[in-house]
Amino acid sequence: MIYKSQLESLSLEVLLFIARQLDYLSLVRLAATSKRLSCLTEDDMLFKELLFLDYGVSYKAPDETWRKQYENKWSDTSGRRICPHLSNVTDDILLEKAETFKAAQENKVYCSRCSMSQFPNLFLIMEKVENDVVCRRCLKEYIDERQAQKSNHGVYLDMNTLKLRCFLCSMRRTSLGDFGSDRSEQYKCEEILEVVLAGTERGKERVDLILKRKREKAMYVGQQEELASADFKNLAYNLIDAHWMGSFHLFIYGEYPSPGRITNRSLTKRNGSVIPGLKLYGEDAALVTRTFWNYLAEEYGVEGKSITEGEKIR
Repeated sequence: MIYKSQLESLSLEVLLFIARQLDYLSLVRLAATSKRLSCLTEDDMLFKELLFLDYGVSYKAPDETWRKQYENKWSDTSGRRICPHLSNVTDDILLEKAETFKAAQENKVYCSRCSMSQFPNLFLIMEKVENDVVCRRCLKEYIDERQAQKSNHGVYLDMNTLKLRCFLCSMRRTSLGDFGSDRSEQYKCEEILEVVLAGTERGKERVDLILKRKREKAMYVGQQEELASADFKNLAYNLIDAHWMGSFHLFIYGEYPSPGRITNRSLTKRNGSVIPGLKLYGEDAALVTRTFWNYLAEEYGVEGKSITEGEKIR
């Protein structure tokens, strides 16, 4: 038998591992037993993981927490308010579908099955498949095939009404994002349409944001690999505030807003010298390569100073 005192003595990492094995009510009840265990329901990233593990949902409204989104989905017992299959419509798919939609508008695309119908009497399948444009008659055949294959992709766009639908959400009688759906679903549908209809100003801004995230994610991964394999005696690097780096990480890997200006002022004293005893590797400061630092400083701006490898941390 494990007594509460023993459970509370476990590290946060172990407690979070245990929390991932619990259902929502059990997790809330466990967290209510002590102040130490209450930290479980305060970890928003835990609820992001549980939301995807339990329901397959990886999106939310920008002004809501992942815990709130988990509670919204948990209470959506009919499955009519939050479509999990929208999570499968990734940024890469969106950019591809924007090109297809543009070609369809210019009458360069026909039904990929019967070659008969033209825009706007077409439906755009929102997944990576070769024959992704179908007419109404061929849509029924496509749906039957995908259901027989037990596909997890069910979202498609009606090019005539510009409404998104999901044939896997069997309880839905209305379009996704319509009246009665959750605010997060409405927001996700708006994002999808903004990218697909990239000819609009908002659509162009959304495409630019997606491309910026993809570009910066690739740069971040590249410099992490360089740091992991580098000889630090010969490497030019900079220190960057760990909290800002955490916000940047959430920005490039999720639907979080831009991290804003780099807050390096927290790493130095008033006279500009580095605060002694700073903890590296994510606690107080993080390391970034000089090349990556130069990009971040130019792109986001810096509050404070640039701290290089030449400034000792005692």
